[in-house]
Amino acid sequence: RQISPRMWHWVGHASFIFLTGAGSGLVCKLFKNLVCRDRPHLYDQVGVFGFSPFEFSSTFQSYPSGHSTTVAAFCTWLALTFPAFRWVFIPLALFGGSSRIFVNAHYASDVVAGLGLGMVFTLVTARYLANKSFLFQHDTTSSLWLVPR
Repeated sequence: RQISPRMWHWVGHASFIFLTGAGSGLVCKLFKNLVCRDRPHLYDQVGVFGFSPFEFSSTFQSYPSGHSTTVAAFCTWLALTFPAFRWVFIPLALFGGSSRIFVNAHYASDVVAGLGLGMVFTLVTARYLANKSFLFQHDTTSSLWLVPR
């Protein structure tokens, strides 16, 4: 039985989601291990500048936020895949990231860095694929946006 071209298209998008989620997650983990910022619950003990370089404990891996990175990568894919609703997905990513501040797991700078990392990683990957004419293409009305193929 043959797989339809439409099914291959969605297999490509599923692969894209995995690639951007895993890729941005690995970059995030690399930064976490290099920076080693203390988590907010240690603020009373170490203060604002609580860094412990090359400390491989989750207590010292606050920057950047991995949850924010993942939610930004996914919401960026949604915004690229469903461009009519892109302005809905931006607040969704902001809400998902800011929830990490409310549960006292990250500082605001950790969340902003995670959101930026996930978004930029996904956009760079999508732009690369658009240049290869796979999954995305450049929008004819704007050099900034990509649209699904």
